[in-house]
This record gives sequence, C-alpha cells and structure tokens, in this order.
Amino acid sequence: MLISVKAENLGKTNPLNLKTTLMKTTLIIFLFYIICPKLYGQNSGYIEYLNQEFQDFKPNPNFDSLEKKFPLKLNNIDACMAMLELPKKDLNVKEEHQIHERLKELSEKLFLQGTPIYLIENGKNSTLQADELNAKKSEKSIVIYVSLGNSCISTERQENGVNIFNTKTLELRK
Repeated sequence: MLISVKAENLGKTNPLNLKTTLMKTTLIIFLFYIICPKLYGQNSGYIEYLNQEFQDFKPNPNFDSLEKKFPLKLNNIDACMAMLELPKKDLNVKEEHQIHERLKELSEKLFLQGTPIYLIENGKNSTLQADELNAKKSEKSIVIYVSLGNSCISTERQENGVNIFNTKTLELRK
C-alpha cells in the first residue's frame, strides 16, 4: 500500500517542492561562484613554460634509449620531472643523471630565448609563492618563478632535479 501511494505521487508535481529545489540549486550555484575565486591553483600562464617543447637537442644515443624505454619525450621540464618521480627500481642512477643533463639543457634553452625559469618546488602554497615572487620582482629581473604545483609530496630525486635546473639558471644569469 505504501508503495502504491508513492507511485501515485510520482506523477504529481508539487509547486512547493519545485520552488524549494529551484532555490537550493540557485543557492548552490551562487555559493560556487563565491567560493571558486578563493580556490588557488597553478596560473595557467606558467604551465606553458613547464610544457614548452624543444626539438633542437644535440644527438645523444643515451636519450634515445631512455625515450624508447619510457614512452615520453624528454623535451620539456614537465616530462623530465615526471621521469624523476618514477620509483628507483624503474629509473637507475645513470638514467637519472641523463635527465639532470637534459634539465640543464632546458634551462639554457629557456635562458637563451629570454625566459629564464626558476622552479618553486611542490608545497602547500607554492603557486601562491610563485605569483608573489613574480609580482615583487624588479624590472631588471627577467627570471620567471614557476611552481610545479600545490602538492605536499615531493621525492628526493625531484628536489635534486629542481636544484640542478635552478643552479644552471642562476649560473647563466651571472
């Protein structure tokens, strides 16, 4: 009997329920537009630096074998950082060193094109930190601070890669 009553009520639209549902939906959309600007993520303008691909590297058979082993072209910062996040059993010390060399090459290429990058490691507010540093830099400073993203997880190998990249950028500025 209870089921038949519910089945009968399904076909009827209660104007009060419709109005309540509409108000709830409007409130949720309103709150979404208020809260979303407060959420902070990587500035999409910086992502282009991490993903900028270069093609004109010196031929290196070690990179060819590394790129065959992993289906990833090591022609941008993001790809190199992704490789450094692999478990130690999947990436040996020699391969890690090759990626470090590629990071140095990428730092140099970005410097020569007039957009030297200084990477900000993962951290709770690293994207905010990168934006603040870019806003505060002097007119003479051409370094662009770029966060790798807001994350509390970082590997020792990734930290080494960031340090190698940043050290090369600072060397080139001297």
